[in-house]
Amino acid sequence: MNTLKWLNAFIVAELIVSLSWGYPFASADDYYVVRSGEILTRIARQTFGGPTYSESGAYVKILSLNPELENPHLIFPGQKIRISRSLACTTPPKKEELKDVVTPVPVSSPAREVASDVATQEVPASLSAQDDSVQSSLRIGLGGTYYRIQGTDTVNGGKVAILSNLSPGFHLGWNIHWDDTTTFTLSGDVQRYSLQQFNDTQSFNESTGTRSGLGLNYAKKLSSRFGYGVAFKMEEGIFFHAKSATVLAIDKVMIMQPALSGRYSVLQKKNAEAGVLGEFGVLLPASTGTYQVKTGYHGLAGVFVRHHSTTESHRGIEGQVFYVYDQQDTSISTRSNQELGLKLFYVWALPW
Repeated sequence: MNTLKWLNAFIVAELIVSLSWGYPFASADDYYVVRSGEILTRIARQTFGGPTYSESGAYVKILSLNPELENPHLIFPGQKIRISRSLACTTPPKKEELKDVVTPVPVSSPAREVASDVATQEVPASLSAQDDSVQSSLRIGLGGTYYRIQGTDTVNGGKVAILSNLSPGFHLGWNIHWDDTTTFTLSGDVQRYSLQQFNDTQSFNESTGTRSGLGLNYAKKLSSRFGYGVAFKMEEGIFFHAKSATVLAIDKVMIMQPALSGRYSVLQKKNAEAGVLGEFGVLLPASTGTYQVKTGYHGLAGVFVRHHSTTESHRGIEGQVFYVYDQQDTSISTRSNQELGLKLFYVWALPW
């Protein structure tokens, strides 16, 4: 009962000051000060509760309270985020008005409880009952790659250099967003390759074909700029052996690969960012009917440009330019593979 009386007195006092001064009363409880490693969706969920990405969800509420945010995906430690409904119609606060606001809003405070009550009343019962602890999205990608395979026959010392034509590829991934910073991805890739004849005396048994691969990836976002990933992939690699004096046999071998990746956003502006990415993996041994494939290594370096979407169903578009170097020998030859490629990804949020 005493708590209810106190809240009523708080609301009445705020209304009196708002009417007499001509603008809403701003206190430390009206704002949240961003701490290192936090993102806006987590703050919204912690403040308002209920569904996050629905039409009346917590993310939409916090965006409506902070229209001055040019890119809601980019917030920084020390930044003030408006969380009180009493300030919803005001212009962005001036620095001198917030000079005394230096600490995060406590988990339990009268202003937050009032804001949460108001937010709950505005959310329809059907939406409030939704469980959005786990979100998912679909990632679709298209790309093209050129690659060069070089090798030396360890028996007779003959050297081989295989060049490809532009090889188009398709990527499909299912992202499970466990929380705001953790994502699991199950993906599949298909690529159609075409090889160039490297001299007039030798040819391939198959100059065109299809490569495929599957992958499982765990990604963790440590800050608004940096994240890392751990993956396990199965991909078909292109190997070769001399079938005769004039024919070179192309072999597709499924190679398993654990890998560690990372990405860093160098430039961030409004709804766009650009940065660098890298990956290092170990190529595990395999066997064909003709020879043994030894343990090797894989490296990737590239740059990316990403546009974040603020709509509910579209999460963003990303482009990547990358260079790959693989070294994996066999029992009958040495082999290295270099790739230069471009990929475009579109991410669409699933309704479940």
